Amino acid sequence: MTRILRIGAAPFPTDDGGWASRALRAGHAVEAVRAFMGYGEGAGLRDAQLPRRLRPLRHPVPDLFATRAGLLVASEAAREVIEAHDPGLHRFWPVDVGAPHHGLIVRATGAAITERGSLCHVEPALPRLGLPRHVTLLAHAARVDAARLPAANLWWDRALSRPYLLVSDCLAFALEALDAIPMRCCDA
Repeated sequence: MTRILRIGAAPFPTDDGGWASRALRAGHAVEAVRAFMGYGEGAGLRDAQLPRRLRPLRHPVPDLFATRAGLLVASEAAREVIEAHDPGLHRFWPVDVGAPHHGLIVRATGAAITERGSLCHVEPALPRLGLPRHVTLLAHAARVDAARLPAANLWWDRALSRPYLLVSDCLAFALEALDAIPMRCCDA
């Protein structure tokens, strides 16, 4: 079975210390946020262009959380668990949140979510306006096709109109021992 990380359900409140404003002025904010949210890998971004310090607005700080801008942040324990399951696949860089943590860009992608059996909101195409058909999940209720699962244990699933972060059962079980983003089981 696969699980979906409920990223948008409750972003962890942080203050980025002005990183977003500086990134907008420098011209790399769009590429960074696209990478944070699964629309790209951020291959053109140097570590110096990514957030280095976040001030948590709530305590305790979880082991794996997402910020409002979509940045995933992992404690050393969460990084070790992810690296043990997907060695060298994802991008980590140091982020200080009052304790050592790491920014995380998930580099694996797949297309395992199926519309059939998932709880979806579908907006039909509007060709006269140039708008394509748009499909998103409701309540993170997804069905996955086991035959289309990628080799990775953590990946952005791009089968629908926007990416969703999925995790294999073996990685999910390891993350459950930590304070991480809530997960929901996907039907198979």
